[in-house]
Amino acid sequence: EVAEKSMADASAKSVAGAWDLTISDTPAGNVQADMVIEGSAGNYKAYMGAGDEKVAVDDFKVDGNKVSGSFYNSEYGVDVYFNMTLDETGNTLKGYMMDQFAVKGKRKMM
Repeated sequence: EVAEKSMADASAKSVAGAWDLTISDTPAGNVQADMVIEGSAGNYKAYMGAGDEKVAVDDFKVDGNKVSGSFYNSEYGVDVYFNMTLDETGNTLKGYMMDQFAVKGKRKMM
């Protein structure tokens, strides 16, 4: 259990950074977006962006290697929620937006 907890802590710490997201098969086709995660365990903040628009992610949570939250999409006038999982390498996020659109994120290397 101790090893499990330290691994979860390591995963949670590694989620901060800038991410290139591809959301597949949306009504607008495949969509590219950016996500920036700032902070550290227990105090993360995240922002979504496409073009010049940057929107804060509400209810952003990091639980072990899982991240979730929602943001307002002004183009469609809806709140978009997501759930993603960080892989073992710490460089890929995979999951879904709105439980139906596959999303894959690659860490931007600075």
